[in-house]
Order: sequence, then structure tokens, then C-alpha cells
Amino acid sequence: MLPDSTIPKGFCQCGCGGRTKIADRTRPARGYVKGEPYPFILNHAKSKGRLDNYVIEDRGYLTPCWIWMGHTDAKGYGMVKVDGKEQRAHRAMYKREAGPIPEELQLDHLCRNKGCVRPDHLEPVTGKVNVNRGPVTKLSDDDVRTIRAMDRDGMRGMDIAAHFAVSKGTISNILVGRFRSDVH
Repeated sequence: MLPDSTIPKGFCQCGCGGRTKIADRTRPARGYVKGEPYPFILNHAKSKGRLDNYVIEDRGYLTPCWIWMGHTDAKGYGMVKVDGKEQRAHRAMYKREAGPIPEELQLDHLCRNKGCVRPDHLEPVTGKVNVNRGPVTKLSDDDVRTIRAMDRDGMRGMDIAAHFAVSKGTISNILVGRFRSDVH
């Protein structure tokens, strides 16, 4: 495996997020330079599935978050390889600490932080509940009713979005029933 140029020196270049040790000698064939960090964790196959790669930070929730410091996916969720299968770190941590996640449920970050892997900040919920708790949570039930009324009165979605300081996509999702379908 070749090193990943986006991962800083001192961290395993496979993206697992693990810290590497300092080389005690130079070995050009392997890319080791004495005094520099190894590009990968030595005996790396044994280290897969590490879930200790987080820092504890107060992010404004009831208790401090455990922020994942390893590789993340395009949506900002931590990623880790467990038993040869890559998965989201918060799911792997929850499974290890709290038990299995029912197949029909998703994990909702109660702290609203995608990078958090702290199990008591995660709650198994249905997809509908997870979406309803998402980016439209700042809109009250009355706001949702007003949005629907504004749409019925012919107001453009982009103007409604500007009025409530949300995205046009959020307004569209409310109007077609993807978000906040529980409000009538």
C-alpha cells in the first residue's frame, strides 16, 4: 500500500488513524528514515479495528464528546476497519460498548456531532426519527405550518428558505413530506 499524501506524517498512511513510531534506522527499500515516523504501523494487521483513536472534547453537549481522529468519509463520519470490513467508527464503537444495532434502526448523534463516537451520545432510532431530528430541528411546528402556508400562497421556495435561514433543499423536503411529515 502506498502512503496517502493527505494524511500527516506520524499517522498510519492506510487511513486507520493510528499513530506510528519513530524509525530507529534508515531502510530506503521500505521508505524508513532514521528519526522520522514510519509510514505505517508495524505489524499493522494486528492493529486493525482499533477504536481508541479519539480525543475527548467539550462540544456543548451534556457530557464531553469523543471526537474521532482517524480517517473520515466524505460526509465527516469516522471510518475504521473491523474484521477486514470498513465501517463507520461510531457504529463500531456502539456495537462494541452497547451491543448490536437492530437492522431496521440507525444511530442518531444526540450531541449533533458526526465525529463523536461516544456510545451514550448515540441512540438507535428509525430513519424517520433520525431525519426529523436533523437539520430542520431549529424549525418549530408552527414554522413548518407557516412554510406550508407560504407555499400554498405561491411564495417561491428560495424566498421561504431565506426567510427561515435554511436551505432551499430543507424547504423542498418539508413540502414533499421527507422532513417533518408528523406536523399537520
